[in-house]
Amino acid sequence: MTGQTLATSASDRATGTDLGVGYRTIFRTKPQVDAIEVAERHVRGWLGDKLGGLSRLDDWDGVESRIFDHRYSISVAETDDATAGVARRLYRLSDANSAGTFVISIYAARVAEAKPGLLIVQGAQDRVSDDAAIDSVGTPRFVRDLLDELQPLDGVTPLTSQPQFVRSADVSSVLDAITDEARIGSVIVASSPGVGFDSAWSEIVSKLTRNSVGVASIFVVAADAVDALNKLLPASHDAPPGRVRTYGAGVQLDDPLDGRAHRFLGPSTLSRAVRGKAVIGKLPAVHARGPRLRLLERALPADVRRTIELLDRAERRQRIATQVAIETPLTQHAPSTHDGEMPEPEQKQATAAAIEARPPLLATLKRVVARWLGREQLTEVELADLDTFIATNVADARVAQDYIVEVEAENDRLLTELTQLREQLDEVGFEIALSSDELRASNRENQLLKARLRELHEFGVPVDADADRWAPPADVEELIARITPGEEAHFSLDYVEFTGDSDAVAELRKRDPYGKYASDLWDYVRVLVEYATLRKTGVFEGSVYMYLEQDEVEGFKCSPQRHAARESDSVLQNSKWRSERELPVPTTVDPTGRTLMQAHFKPTHRDQFAPRMYYFDDMNSSGKIYIGYIGRHLSNTKTS
Repeated sequence: MTGQTLATSASDRATGTDLGVGYRTIFRTKPQVDAIEVAERHVRGWLGDKLGGLSRLDDWDGVESRIFDHRYSISVAETDDATAGVARRLYRLSDANSAGTFVISIYAARVAEAKPGLLIVQGAQDRVSDDAAIDSVGTPRFVRDLLDELQPLDGVTPLTSQPQFVRSADVSSVLDAITDEARIGSVIVASSPGVGFDSAWSEIVSKLTRNSVGVASIFVVAADAVDALNKLLPASHDAPPGRVRTYGAGVQLDDPLDGRAHRFLGPSTLSRAVRGKAVIGKLPAVHARGPRLRLLERALPADVRRTIELLDRAERRQRIATQVAIETPLTQHAPSTHDGEMPEPEQKQATAAAIEARPPLLATLKRVVARWLGREQLTEVELADLDTFIATNVADARVAQDYIVEVEAENDRLLTELTQLREQLDEVGFEIALSSDELRASNRENQLLKARLRELHEFGVPVDADADRWAPPADVEELIARITPGEEAHFSLDYVEFTGDSDAVAELRKRDPYGKYASDLWDYVRVLVEYATLRKTGVFEGSVYMYLEQDEVEGFKCSPQRHAARESDSVLQNSKWRSERELPVPTTVDPTGRTLMQAHFKPTHRDQFAPRMYYFDDMNSSGKIYIGYIGRHLSNTKTS
């Protein structure tokens, strides 16, 4: 097998079109660390272990694609950007065994000017879906070695090869990890079930989280530290004894609804999989799905995405070029006068002999015409046709190359879009879960109230006499028209007025083809109107928050969890984010024409667009409520 064939076969074996990616981790190296050197060293170590010794790699130069045997191969591609001072290299390792073909890809970027380098490790399996690969692909063995060597950070949170054991004095480090705004991976917190179990618990957690190494920071909290940790956390986000809790990125401790996003593994589920200090069965893979999915479905940082795209393209082009070289027929020709190390007189004699033995030029041309045009004769017509044939095929090749470049760019765009859609799907699923909880609670409350009415011999179904007046608008622009002075004004304008920017509302309409947001926001307007009515008549003297929380106060309400009375400290302390919430009001309310609006309603919870309705309660002065913003989620730790 030729070197070209070796390269092509190794590349084909490692880059099948049906690869399902089940693992990804991203490391930033320290500025003085050569990421490419680190990658090659660990690749050599992996190959040495698999092939029975590093001696098998004595003649491998680190940049050659090669098949080592029927099971192991490697594909290597590289690309340099001298202008940006970035060198990039891809190592793709293939292991074909009885369970399938598994592929580990290591993308490395070395950056000049003492800037941090980049390492991306992906694990995949050939001919399976991404979903199946998450369960079947283990954590690549050398990831632990990379973690020990590089000691990388996820934001400001350490990534380690083994769970970090936490005593009472160190619980603040767990809180810092949970609330790390720059973190993109998960944090797993396993609280010891009790005194005397710490050692065994640590071993069990280590076995449980083996498939999460590199994609999550893992903490084992000692029994005597569990209470100390939970005093720092609200009840919605605590980590009770004997439970393993996984916190995703962007934790919001001041939002009780956010607690639903960070899932528990309970003791009963764990105990069924524990044998001694081992964790058997599928539980480690199932438990790792959440942390893995968060990284796989997350939109990649720009430099990470570019590194992967450029190296994947370089590998494809290398594979195509090698295959073209293999399939291109070779034409025999005389040896160059520069070949070999013969003395000049002997070179001349050899060249002369070769020329003497070479077929005449016309014979060579006849053979070329016969090969490509299928004609036996050689005339000016055949030569003209041959020239046309060559020009046409060269043009076709150029067009095909341009098309390949366009397809690659479109493919990269679609992959980015797919990642965004996966994120949105996860967000929609979370919203459905929250809505289901609210609906379940409302249905149960409805059943209890109906039962109570029957006990009181009240069998009629109450009717909302104001239903027609509060029919939802067709879209958000109609909603705005109702609470803005003009011909379409609704009676609610006496209590609630929109003073915001209509452009933000127009953007919201594009995201609301079925009017769901419009209906939800209209309900919140009704909440404000009924609250304002109670305030004006003197029936109620509290805030909107108190109105929603107090069941004894009658009126139209929404779930208190859909309302926020104030912004978080992290938002208010950021001057840019704070200024976004300084929204328009009449100059009779504030001479500057703007005021800080913190209170807002949130029809959806997690997604980055997540529309919000901000308002200013001026009932104490003007007797009115001003809505200064309806539109996409303003900047905060999750959207910036």
